Amino acid sequence: MSTNPFSSDRQLLEYARWFLRDRVHAFRKDLAVCMTADSKGEHAYFPALITCIAFADFLSGLYVGKLDYPRLPDLRVCMSKFFRNKKITRISTSST
Repeated sequence: MSTNPFSSDRQLLEYARWFLRDRVHAFRKDLAVCMTADSKGEHAYFPALITCIAFADFLSGLYVGKLDYPRLPDLRVCMSKFFRNKKITRISTSST
């Protein structure tokens, strides 16, 4: 594996750990903002849902080792591996 611009595989792994930790922190922060009621007592559930879908998509791409498109098949692989409810894997694969 090419490690450019890293000087070693170890440096690449350290960066990857930092990067993923940072993304998880940002994900949790974004969800906390969405789930906190505003002055009217309302929440931003839809942005929270989109954030969760995007994060699941990102993690599935990392899991299979590619972040290009289409990624729905990759998301299905991860859902079937990491989620117990097998009905979740029945995501439509029709193109729009």
